[in-house]
Amino acid sequence: MKDLFLDSGLDSEVLLAAMAGQTVYLVGGSVRDLILHKPIHDFDFAVQQGAIKLAFRVGDALGLPAFVLDKERDIGRVMLEDGVTTLDFARFRAADGAFGQTLDEDLRGRDFTMNAIALDVEQAMRLIGQTDNLPYIDPTGGLRDIENKIVRMTHPAAIDQDPARALRALRMALGFGFEIEAQTQAAVKQLKGEMWRISAERVRDEFLKLLKQNGSIAELQRYGLLSDISPEVSALFGVEQSAPHTKGVFWHTVSVLRWLTQLRTAQWKMSVEQTLPVEKIVQHLAQKYDGGYSGWELLQLAALFHDVGKAQTQTFEEDGRIRFFEHEHVSAMMVETRMKQLKFSKAATDRVRTIVKGHMRPLHLAQVDEVSPRAIYRYFNKAGDAGVEIALLSLADHLGTYGDVGEGDAWQRLMTVVAKLLDYFFERQDVVKPVALINGGDLIEMGLQPGRIFGRILSTITEAQAAGEITTRDQAMALAHTIASQAE
Repeated sequence: MKDLFLDSGLDSEVLLAAMAGQTVYLVGGSVRDLILHKPIHDFDFAVQQGAIKLAFRVGDALGLPAFVLDKERDIGRVMLEDGVTTLDFARFRAADGAFGQTLDEDLRGRDFTMNAIALDVEQAMRLIGQTDNLPYIDPTGGLRDIENKIVRMTHPAAIDQDPARALRALRMALGFGFEIEAQTQAAVKQLKGEMWRISAERVRDEFLKLLKQNGSIAELQRYGLLSDISPEVSALFGVEQSAPHTKGVFWHTVSVLRWLTQLRTAQWKMSVEQTLPVEKIVQHLAQKYDGGYSGWELLQLAALFHDVGKAQTQTFEEDGRIRFFEHEHVSAMMVETRMKQLKFSKAATDRVRTIVKGHMRPLHLAQVDEVSPRAIYRYFNKAGDAGVEIALLSLADHLGTYGDVGEGDAWQRLMTVVAKLLDYFFERQDVVKPVALINGGDLIEMGLQPGRIFGRILSTITEAQAAGEITTRDQAMALAHTIASQAE
């Protein structure tokens, strides 16, 4: 066995010295991931008492920032320099949430057996290089369940005590490829209608984590929990749609989420003729928005909600064709309501709404023979930099519609449009967002009074710049005079 903390760049000797005089246990997901040979990014430590004090002692020794995570529950955190890896220190807890006195009490009160395994840190570090058979402390049979790939609650009331654990059970089963054992399945199903016993913030956070796993929405629907968290998505179950769609709206949504993940895994390259700017897309989606949500997480939410308006807008024509007029606008209004209930920030909500509202626009652009710089300007003028996410969602939407790239040239036309949009966004900001040649002050000097005419003149000039029709201030002023005279 290698050094427990080697991959995180921690000095194990300094860490152990800071913990000296106190028995410290590595617990929870940290030990589970160690057993599964997965990288550990969040180290969880448990102590009998003085967890916050220990966190600050460790932080000082390592020269890293430490802070109080929960004063009442005696939880402290040390943040590593990468801004991602954390060392969390918590006092023993009992199953009822009160402070526990023993490690055994703490472990038996946790959620699932795979997360109820511990290691004495000092003892484990002494055995480095000697054996892989570490002295795990496993009172609930977590090692056996990991070996058998089973998700099992530690005690009969574990999930009922905290409804968030129902979502966590599904996430671990999907993420690790495990099966949920029968009693735990029953406990998850019994949570239907009970999810809001916990805060909206906790529902939101667990839901976001779960959404990253393929098949999560289908599992939530199967267990009856989707109607609690997002009744508008659950309402899509059974809503049919016409060709070229190969699935009903609910299963189409599941498919779009799956394709979105596969597009990301395949580095966004889905055509030999068109290759998207992978690194720039990745950097763009890594941006964080108010609330700490990444662009990737918000894109996934937009994919989840992009068709929720179809349940309300479904119509049937005489020939049997099913239509959903203006469904993107209805979907945008619905997603705003849901995200507010889940306590997302305004910035995150606005961005997802923008993506959902615009998700059909790349498809519309793919119907024309040539996408002009003017059209590209208008696209990003309306969508802002969320136009990148809209373009990517359109690819996943197409794949979800046809079950693959489909026959004919529809995929290639869409890919050509998406590639062009992204090329202009990342390389041609002079078209996407031209630098103004004149401003309102110039119009006042012309003798114009502020009003709607200002916006009309300036927007027309900006579009003309994007189209390459004007390039100088003099040309802009001349165009402004022409528009003003026509408006008289």
